[in-house]
Amino acid sequence: MLKESAARARAWCEAASLALAGTSGDLEALGSRLPPLRAALDSLLSYKGEFRLKIGTQPGVTVKDLRRRGQSVTLKDRQTPLLLEDLEIDDYEIELSHPKYPGVTLSISASTLADGMTYSVMGDLRKEGSIQFR
Repeated sequence: MLKESAARARAWCEAASLALAGTSGDLEALGSRLPPLRAALDSLLSYKGEFRLKIGTQPGVTVKDLRRRGQSVTLKDRQTPLLLEDLEIDDYEIELSHPKYPGVTLSISASTLADGMTYSVMGDLRKEGSIQFR
């Protein structure tokens, strides 16, 4: 229901922008407030939910980087085992490292994620190809 209301509000913003195009004075000022509102509604409409990610890799692996759409996500802790909560569903890359073993980068596609679910990254960096997302 919230997304339906947001879609109606987004359509109203679009119609109001078209109606106010080329106006001046008070109407021009009103029109200038519509783009931020439209951007906020677009963000709400694109929201797909949240998930949790458990990282239980061996031996004592560090999450070197977690990227969402190419942008680093701030993490409070980077040492595994690790539970990352409230991640918004999107495409991610996770880079795992250890000083003695070659690092691994995994891609997580938004299409494989569902709202409210918990997923895992498990495996052993000492064993090539064992790190998996499930």
